[in-house]
Amino acid sequence: MARVLLFGVASAVLAAVIMTLGALWSLNLQNVLVGIAAGAVLGLVRMRTPVARVGGFLIGYVLAIVMYGLRLALLPATVAGNIVATCGLIIVLTVISALTKDRMQLWAMFLGCLVFSASYDGYFLATPWYALSQIPGVATAVLVSVAAGFLVTLLVELRVERGGVDPRDPMAPAPPVGPDSSAVAVSGGAVSAQAGQGPDSGLQVLDSTGGAQ
Repeated sequence: MARVLLFGVASAVLAAVIMTLGALWSLNLQNVLVGIAAGAVLGLVRMRTPVARVGGFLIGYVLAIVMYGLRLALLPATVAGNIVATCGLIIVLTVISALTKDRMQLWAMFLGCLVFSASYDGYFLATPWYALSQIPGVATAVLVSVAAGFLVTLLVELRVERGGVDPRDPMAPAPPVGPDSSAVAVSGGAVSAQAGQGPDSGLQVLDSTGGAQ
């Protein structure tokens, strides 16, 4: 529980710092929660290495930017154009994951697409005539939040490893409890010890013919 509280408080403080700095520097940091949550997911999901997870995220993030650029420049602003762009992006990500033998995991690339789409789609739909010029600012601001969320996760894990925080996960299932009885048998003049079978149980010495004495 201490780990959960530490991570939550650190994320909240970092979000407040990022939004304060954004206001002071007149930066567009409206999607801080999306970025910090995505960075936390990249850090908390222990699949492959951190470099592989971040690499997959960035591939999906960049390809989502490319998809929106193609929609603005080439594809018609219709349902058919949206279908072609979306399905084409999913196919490309799937091929990348397959060619790299899942080293670039599909979930991390999908997360990158999700983060950019959630942050940018509102601008794309509301002001499409300004959307192309808004891509650099939105993409950079969200990546700052993602990096912050990922950094918080790494710092909390480092604190856990160095002690001072209970590393147990309260959501993890309890380990299976073994049976109360145990038996040890040694053949050829060995001893069979049995426990938990009542007061009459004891040591039985087996002779070479297998009979009990």
